[in-house]
Amino acid sequence: MNALKERRVQVAIAAVIALIVVTALLTGILTARASRAGSVGYLRIQEVLSKWPSFLEANKQFNDYADQLQEDYKEKLEKATGDEKQALLKEIQDKMQKTNDEMVKPYDEMLQKAIDEARRHYGLDVVLSYEYVVTGGVDITEKVTGLVNEYSEAAK
Repeated sequence: MNALKERRVQVAIAAVIALIVVTALLTGILTARASRAGSVGYLRIQEVLSKWPSFLEANKQFNDYADQLQEDYKEKLEKATGDEKQALLKEIQDKMQKTNDEMVKPYDEMLQKAIDEARRHYGLDVVLSYEYVVTGGVDITEKVTGLVNEYSEAAK
């Protein structure tokens, strides 16, 4: 009888220990999930742009275009009167804005896609610019940099 009683006590102790272990595991999982809820990531956008060769090349092309446009209008601007000069400057500005919008759009789309993918990868709810983060958060800069370069290569 004593052996049977000891066996029941051992089984009861094992059941209690198992219950404690399961409870601890569930608590750990729930705590981990709770700590991720509302997670914030941050991004150093200038670093991403400076490590994105195809974006840098497009930026150089735009600057070359802007320089050429200014050169093309230089003589007209020198000869223009007040109202004509204003109209020419507006024309230059409109051309530059249109070209900039056309050149930036594909890079803006790639950047947004990369940020969204990095946000999902890390399970983040919010991504901020690093200037707004005082402490904590997940730095997604390297992930986004890798993704935009990957997307650029795929687009070629």
